[in-house]
Amino acid sequence: MGGRQNFPPQKPAGITVSILVLCLFSSVVFAADGPGTTGALYLRLPVGPKSIAMGEAGAAVEGDHFGWLTNPGLLADAEGTGIGLFHSQWVLDTYYDNITLTWRPAPMVSVGAGLTYMSTPEVQGFDVMGSETGMLKNNNFQGILGICVTPISNFGAGVSIKYFQERIADWTASGIGFDAGAVFRLPLTGLSFGASLQNIGPSIKFISHEEELPMTVRVGGAYHKTLVPGVLGLALAADMVMPKHCDAYPSIGTELRLRDTVCLRVGYCGENEREDNGLTAGGGIDIMGTLTMDYAWTPYGDLGNFHRVSVYFRR
Repeated sequence: MGGRQNFPPQKPAGITVSILVLCLFSSVVFAADGPGTTGALYLRLPVGPKSIAMGEAGAAVEGDHFGWLTNPGLLADAEGTGIGLFHSQWVLDTYYDNITLTWRPAPMVSVGAGLTYMSTPEVQGFDVMGSETGMLKNNNFQGILGICVTPISNFGAGVSIKYFQERIADWTASGIGFDAGAVFRLPLTGLSFGASLQNIGPSIKFISHEEELPMTVRVGGAYHKTLVPGVLGLALAADMVMPKHCDAYPSIGTELRLRDTVCLRVGYCGENEREDNGLTAGGGIDIMGTLTMDYAWTPYGDLGNFHRVSVYFRR
C-alpha cells in the first residue's frame, strides 16, 4: 500500500480529477452488480456463500449463518453463540471480508453484530494538467448491530442499525442506515416466508455531492423437505428483489443435503445488469454440528470468476 497522499490546497481542480479517476475505477468494480444512482453501493453486496450459491436468494433460507445481514428476522435461527468469518475475492484484487457474532441471550431474543471491510487496489491520481499526483486509497467499512424477537417459535422479526464509511484518498463519507425484516415458518410443512427492507436512511454527502442509500426490498420463500430420513434432504428458495432505481429481478436456488453433512447448491440470479448468465453454484460441509465451511462460485463473464468462502463456529 502506498503512503498518505497530501494534495496541495492551490490545486482544487487536481483533486477533482483524481476523485473522478477513482470513481471510474469504482464503477468498474461494481459493474457486476449493476449501475445505479445511489451511493454506498457496497451495502448491496451479498454476504454468505450459502445464499449466494443459491442464486442470492436469502429472504427465508433456513440455516444460513450470515442470512441475518440480508434479513434481520433470520436471527431467529440463532442458537447459542456463533462466530462467522466470510471472505469474498472480487475482480481487480478487490476483497470483501466480514466477521459476525450471533448470540441468543434469552429464549425469545437473539442478537447479532458484524464488521465489514472492503479493500480495493490503489489507483493513480492525476492533477488537471495530467501529471501524476500519487496513489489513491479506496476502502469501505461497515459496523452493524441487529436484534430479533421471537414471540412465537415459528416467527421472528428483527431490525439492524449500521454505521458505514467510504474513503477516497483523504476524503470520507459516512452515514447510518437501518434494515428491518421478518420470517414466518409454517409448522410441519417445511415452508418459510420472509421479507426485508435494507438500507433505509438519509442521503450521504461526499465532499459536496449527495447520494441516496441503495434501498432494497426483498420478498421470498423457501421449502425444506426430507427425502430419505437421515440420508437425503432438499431445499428450494426463491426471492423477488426490488432495488431502488433498478429493475426488479428474481433469485432462485436449490440445495441437496447428504446425511446432514455435505451440501451441494446451484442457483440463478436474474439481475438484468449482471455480467454473464446469472449462474451460481457451491457447496458446504458440516463437521459434528459445530463447524460449518461453505463455498460459492459465481462467474461474471469478462470480469472473471468470483469466489466466496466462510467458516462458522457455534457452541
